[in-house]
Amino acid sequence: FLSIIIIGLIGVLAFQIVSYFQSKNKKELENKAAVQVIVGKAEMKIWGVDQWMTALSGSILNEGDAIRTAPGSRVVLSLLNGSAVRLSSETEVELTGLRSKDTQDEISLNLNKGDVWLRKSSDSGVRAVFKVTTPNLEVNSLGTIFEVENAIHQAVRVMDGKIQAVVKVVDDSDANKTRVIETMDVALGQEVSLGQDDILNLKNGKSVDLLAMVSDDFRDGDWYKWNKSEDLAGNGGI
Repeated sequence: FLSIIIIGLIGVLAFQIVSYFQSKNKKELENKAAVQVIVGKAEMKIWGVDQWMTALSGSILNEGDAIRTAPGSRVVLSLLNGSAVRLSSETEVELTGLRSKDTQDEISLNLNKGDVWLRKSSDSGVRAVFKVTTPNLEVNSLGTIFEVENAIHQAVRVMDGKIQAVVKVVDDSDANKTRVIETMDVALGQEVSLGQDDILNLKNGKSVDLLAMVSDDFRDGDWYKWNKSEDLAGNGGI
C-alpha cells in the first residue's frame, strides 16, 4: 500500500514539474515570434541595430525586429497561441507590432518585399489579429488565412474568411503622405492585385477593377501548394 502511495506522489510531482516548465516556456514566448528555418538561410535584424545576423531555428523576434530570407529559402514565424506567418524566398518583413498573450495573437508587418502567408491558430478560442502593409496596400484581418505579395504586383489573396484591403497612393501634395483610394472587403477565394499601371491610373483618378478571383496560375504554384499542405497538416504554430 505504501508503494502505491509513493508511486502516486511521484506521478503528481512529475506532472507538476512538466506543468511548471510548460508554463515557463509559454511565458517566455509572450509578445514574441519564434523562428523556424524550414529550408535555406535567413537573417534577422534587431531593433536599433543596423547589422543583419544569421537567423536560426529557435531564434526569437520582438516588436521592431526584422527578418529576411535568402533565395530558395522558407521560414515560419510562430506566435504564442499557434498562429503563424510563413515567409517565402527572398522575402523581408519588419515586425511593427507584436502582441501575443493569453488567448490573443496579434501581429503587424511591413512587407518590404516577397510573399507572406498568414494563418490563424487552429484553436477556436484564440483571437488572431493580423495587419500587413505594403507601399500601396494595407491589409487587416481578424482570424483568417491569407497571402500577401510585394513584388512586380502588390496583392492580397484570401484562403479563409475575409479581410479588409485599403488601397492607397502617394499624395501629390506631399510625397511623405498617402491618400486612401478605396477600402474593400475581400472574401474567400478572392484577390486584390495592383500593378504599376494600376497605381498610376488610380493616382490620375481613373477607375480600375482591382477585385478578382484568385488566379489558377497562383493556385498551381509551389508556394500555394506547400502552404495548403501545411495548413491541412496543422503545421506552422508552436
